[in-house]
Amino acid sequence: KYLVAFATMWTLSAGVVYAADHEYVVDHNGDTSGQACTVAAADCSLRSAMELANAEASGDTKLITFDAALSGATITLTSNPESVPSNATITGLGSGSLTIDFDSNDGFGFGGGTRAELTDVTLSNANASCITFTEGGAPGNPSLISDVVIDTCGTNGIELGTGGFSIDNVTIQDTTITNTTENSIEIDAD
Repeated sequence: KYLVAFATMWTLSAGVVYAADHEYVVDHNGDTSGQACTVAAADCSLRSAMELANAEASGDTKLITFDAALSGATITLTSNPESVPSNATITGLGSGSLTIDFDSNDGFGFGGGTRAELTDVTLSNANASCITFTEGGAPGNPSLISDVVIDTCGTNGIELGTGGFSIDNVTIQDTTITNTTENSIEIDAD
């Protein structure tokens, strides 16, 4: 809901504090593209927040959060989602309080070798993996999946994928994966 010009602070589980150059607050559960994500009511969908965050410089930090009014809601993505922005943190309202339903589309893709986090959300109903990591993580730029419930994915819950992927750059903690057709976590590191 807010595109903030000043830095917002948040902390990774390791206790390192990062300043967010850009902050977006998702304020409705529609799947609308091209919204402004300002302080106006109902003008920031998850898709729009991710589009805007992806349009920022890759080195800028981004924080996507959800308005408390979405507690108990499901956000249904009716087409493939935007890739998870580099240097981004997406923080839900709790895995029992907010669900992102991929509606038989692709799940979230993490790539480009930069830090990203996804926490406190339930992911469901992807046509393949609910989360895919590709193109590796650069040393010193770890990614984090924490307090996430992953349910009913077409193949894998989480796929740690291709392109020189480095397994030591991803932390998966306090995450539950159920109802996949192949693996909970598949590692395809080169």
